[in-house]
Amino acid sequence: MENVGFILSILLAALLFYLVVLVLLFLPVAWKWRERASWRRGEIVMGLLPLLVWLGLLLIDSGNKSMANLGVEPLYLGIVVSVLGWMRVSLAPYVRPERLSIVLTVAGACVAWLLWWKVPGLPE
Repeated sequence: MENVGFILSILLAALLFYLVVLVLLFLPVAWKWRERASWRRGEIVMGLLPLLVWLGLLLIDSGNKSMANLGVEPLYLGIVVSVLGWMRVSLAPYVRPERLSIVLTVAGACVAWLLWWKVPGLPE
């Protein structure tokens, strides 16, 4: 039972790191350009799916990942998802929003998988 609490606290810390980076990097852009790109409710998936893919892969097989990975990889993922959000805002007038959102969501999930796969276990 102690392990469950420990794992949940680690996952919450990873979520916090991810959300802090995401809010600091993307929220100002989304707010400033809110007239340029209209957001739909379903597009929240673009920000959540990459994190869920990364967490799912981590829970299935952590391999040689260490505690340092849980601090660093969510930061990288937050930066990537923020860049995808910037792309969503900048390309909104030129590409249909439905297609763009799907492409960027799939790209975010692929980056989450690559991040999990390519980043080696970091020293603690």
